[in-house]
Amino acid sequence: MSRAVSLAVSASSDVPAATPWPEGLGVAQVCITRATRCLSKILAFYRDAVGLPVLFEFDSGSGTCGAMLGLPGTPYHLEFIQSPDGEDCTPPSRQNVLVLHIPDRDQVQKLASRLQALGHAPVAPANPFWIGKATVFEDPDGWPLVLNHGAGLTL
Repeated sequence: MSRAVSLAVSASSDVPAATPWPEGLGVAQVCITRATRCLSKILAFYRDAVGLPVLFEFDSGSGTCGAMLGLPGTPYHLEFIQSPDGEDCTPPSRQNVLVLHIPDRDQVQKLASRLQALGHAPVAPANPFWIGKATVFEDPDGWPLVLNHGAGLTL
């Protein structure tokens, strides 16, 4: 028997209630993959400025190269692949964001200060939800990175 995956919002608390993965769908890892026109700049941004470690780099020798960044020991990571010439790698919308929920307010400030010191200026968020709640930067491809003070969604 299969169970659907869903998030339901409780009217009393506005905290989503989790539904387990369907039986027989044992997800071991989640990877978000994105093409980039400037792999070296993207790596410098996420590795050097943001501080995510490079978990793996690859070069197939046939023109496909990239890297995976993330948090060691966790079941999720970001993968960036150098795009073929001419491919548009701009975000389809400024609503396509990567949000880092950081519980320690001082760490959020330190990260924002490090990004600014490296020449990355904060930008206005496209979603008004983030105004006054988070600091937003754009990576070298123009994709927004939201630095939010908080623990994120707790299920």
